[in-house]
Parts: sequence; C-alpha cells; structure tokens
Amino acid sequence: MEKQKKVKEFYQKLRKQWEEAKEQSKDKKEEINAIIKNHGLDISQTSFVMVENQMIKKGFTGIPYLDMKTFKKWQENGFIVKRGEKSEVKGIVWLDIKDKKTGEDKMVFPKVYHLFHNSQVEKIA
Repeated sequence: MEKQKKVKEFYQKLRKQWEEAKEQSKDKKEEINAIIKNHGLDISQTSFVMVENQMIKKGFTGIPYLDMKTFKKWQENGFIVKRGEKSEVKGIVWLDIKDKKTGEDKMVFPKVYHLFHNSQVEKIA
C-alpha cells in the first residue's frame, strides 16, 4: 500500500507541474515558439516550460532540449553521460491508450523520461 501511495503522489506532482507549466506557457507563447522553431525542436510549449522550470530550480543554464537531453540523445550526438551523474530533470510524454474495439481514446497517462544537462556529459573520444 505504501508503494501505491508514493506512486500516486509522484504522478499527482507531475500532473501539477504540467498544469503549472501549461499556464505559464500561455504568457510566453511567442517567445517559446520562436526558440522551438529556431532550433528545430519537436516539443510542446508546455514541455519546454516544464523542463525550463526544473532547470532553473536545479541551477542549470541553457535551453531545454538543447542543453538537456536524454541519455540516448546525448549518445546520438557524440557524448556520454559522465560516470556517477544522476538525472535531476524529468520530462513527460503523454501516451494515449486506445480502446481495441472502438479505436477511441480510453486513457491518457504520462510517461516520464530523464534528462541530463550538458555539464553532466563529455565528448566521446
């Protein structure tokens, strides 16, 4: 039961962060869209703000999804996460579960992924 409670709290916290970021992104819509477009990022405004908020809280500088990437994305770009580094920033992608019979949305839930800052990686030699 304790584990279920912690999991529920974790997802409630994520949803709250998402809703806050969604609200904040309305005020900075044009600025965020310009950054996303100029850098060819394939993310939502809300994702950008959510990661940006976490970066600020943790003292990381830079642009979300340029200076913060997943382990795999850093590898694809010729970098490796330094030994012992831990992800301190989370991103969310929302997954739609479809009803097999009707094809309609049955449930939408968040899938968490972890991001590493450029200060946590080094170029692969």
